[in-house]
Amino acid sequence: MTTFLQFVLIGIGPGAIYALAGCGIVLIYRGSGVLNFAHGAQALLAAELFVWLWQDHGWPVLTAILAVTLISALVGALIYVLAMRRLQESSPVV
Repeated sequence: MTTFLQFVLIGIGPGAIYALAGCGIVLIYRGSGVLNFAHGAQALLAAELFVWLWQDHGWPVLTAILAVTLISALVGALIYVLAMRRLQESSPVV
């Protein structure tokens, strides 16, 4: 039974990440009508930027989280303005 509990606890983290990524992809598609393949790349950018600020530059965890959240929001807005808005009027095949 303890082995089963260990595997359950180990799987909660990745399962939550997959669930959040899936919800994000569906939310973007429902809001804009475009399937955003940059979703995973933006998550990777945020994760790498957090580790870079926190471990390499010694920022406090909360400050690094706030900075990465702000930068991710700006990158998301930039992706929307440069790519997603133009794709809304195009055909679904594009």
